[in-house]
Amino acid sequence: MEPESHLDVLQILDTDFVLLPDAVELDQALGPILRKPGRLGIVQSDDGTILGCLDSFRVAKALMEEGGRTRTLGQLKLQETIVAPTDVTSAMLIQFFSEDIHRPVIVRSEAGSVVGHLTSVQLLRWLMPQARSVSEQVSNLEQELARRDEYLGIVAHDLRAPLSVIQLAVDYVQLPEHMQTISEQLQSFIERIKRNSDSAQFLVTGLLDSLRSQGGLQLAFDQVLYSSLVDDAVKSLRLVAQQKEQTIVARHTDEIKVYLDTGRIRQVLENLIMNAIKYSPVKSQITVQTQLAARDGLTYAVCKVTNPGKNISATEGKRLFEPFVQGSNAEALKDGVGLGLTIVHKVVELHEGFIEVGSEQANEVCFQVFLPNASSVLGSHRDQIQPSGQTILVVDDDEEIREFTEEGLTAAGFHVYTADNGARAFSIFQRHKPQLIISDIRMNDVDGFELLAKVRAASPQTPVILFSGFYAGLERDLKHSDLKPDLFVDKPFRVVELVEHIKRLLS
Repeated sequence: MEPESHLDVLQILDTDFVLLPDAVELDQALGPILRKPGRLGIVQSDDGTILGCLDSFRVAKALMEEGGRTRTLGQLKLQETIVAPTDVTSAMLIQFFSEDIHRPVIVRSEAGSVVGHLTSVQLLRWLMPQARSVSEQVSNLEQELARRDEYLGIVAHDLRAPLSVIQLAVDYVQLPEHMQTISEQLQSFIERIKRNSDSAQFLVTGLLDSLRSQGGLQLAFDQVLYSSLVDDAVKSLRLVAQQKEQTIVARHTDEIKVYLDTGRIRQVLENLIMNAIKYSPVKSQITVQTQLAARDGLTYAVCKVTNPGKNISATEGKRLFEPFVQGSNAEALKDGVGLGLTIVHKVVELHEGFIEVGSEQANEVCFQVFLPNASSVLGSHRDQIQPSGQTILVVDDDEEIREFTEEGLTAAGFHVYTADNGARAFSIFQRHKPQLIISDIRMNDVDGFELLAKVRAASPQTPVILFSGFYAGLERDLKHSDLKPDLFVDKPFRVVELVEHIKRLLS
């Protein structure tokens, strides 16, 4: 919709009305109103207060009800109105008509005189071309963004080839037998080439990952020892920290096993540690600590990256996860495009985890990554509820349907996982390997048919039930889909019948 100031209510007003004093009798009002079809009678008191309105239909109806008796307009039950100024906005009008779509809006000038009236139909006629204009602008913007992403993808992909050649050449030159014949000055230049090549590769990889994340990152889960993964990430970046005479200290409060995508979480850890290096002063210490923490009945593996610096506010903390947003450190701004934390947030979200930003210390920056499905190697932490019985995954973007289905299946003795879209569901499937999947078809992101294809490719023997309310093309989709569900269930369904279907498929 166009900005509010573009609404000139005087241009869309209906000015065909007649002002009637409340002392006028009913039969006398009929003539002025009927003189022109659609004319509105606006009734006002002696002091100019608008009491209501009536049209020819209401006049005729009142005459019939009165049985020929004459009464003044002030004694009748008039249609209620809203009185608005000439600078009324479209948002205000929409609010008026949302309360009562049939109630007219009477518009008055600053001097207090009535200049016309407006109905919901007239407002709609004005809004429709505005909506079409906005829709066209959104469509054009989406096309521009798609073209931009395609261009960035091509550029980033093409840059990786020459960068790989540079890195391979540098690695070859830095072999011990070659370095012995090169002067210290040339060795220093080679090290600079390597460092900047690594930095460029890091930026290009981040750009490609950001573009991929918009289409949905694919994760491969496995159970790993968290301390080993964190130590590897710290070790790989110690040389970078040494350039600023910084030290990185890794501490592990608990020995943790956790289900995760090793490559992606390593990327998360390296990104956070790299940010700590960039934004920390020279000769400072960066701390990376892991521990178990309980939240809402679940046990999380927590990795806490802390470095000296200006504390980040809650508002800035949220902004940092938006694309192309960076912190305020001018030196660090030279070495990034602001995509790292966007990718970090996306990866952690796909792991069903979350990130907390902020510290209780005034001169400290702290990022904490929480990953679920964690447990202690020593068995000292048993907060995570382990599934008992047969496991079912329920997928639906309707929260109430998910909750009711989960409650019904849980009461029937099943352990139930839930997800609100196909992408999250497949992540849960890879981690927990449920014995049966029940999924809605029409969902944002990854729909039921796409989820079915992913599950069939990963585990052909896992039964899948698809369900849906009717939509245009449902029968065609079911008929022409290359992969068939083990069962299709119409919405609405009864949990009792669903349980019987599940038992039959699992048997």
